[in-house]
Amino acid sequence: AVVSTQSGHYGRATSLYSSTTSLYSSTTSLYSNTTSLYSSTTSLYSSTTSLYSNTTSLYSSTTSLYSNTTSLYSSTTSLYSSTTSLYSNTTSLYSFSTTSQKDCSVIYIIKFPEGLPIN
Repeated sequence: AVVSTQSGHYGRATSLYSSTTSLYSSTTSLYSNTTSLYSSTTSLYSSTTSLYSNTTSLYSSTTSLYSNTTSLYSSTTSLYSSTTSLYSNTTSLYSFSTTSQKDCSVIYIIKFPEGLPIN
């Protein structure tokens, strides 16, 4: 009976040790998983922040592109108007020159040096 009691105590001690070791392993695993979860959450936050920054930058770039395209369109339209006006003025000048050649007489004034005998 004494041997049986001692065996029972030994078995309980071994079981308690195993349970304590298992609890320690579980606690260590829980700590590792918590640390990993924290790292993953931090990484997710960084990625989300980076995504927000990139989206904001993309919006700014798109807005700038739109403004530049609008400005280019305005400049092109203005250039077209200027070119059309230049063409009209050139055509008008040509017509005026052609008409003037028919209606105008040219008078030449020749000034001779003083003392030069003129016959």
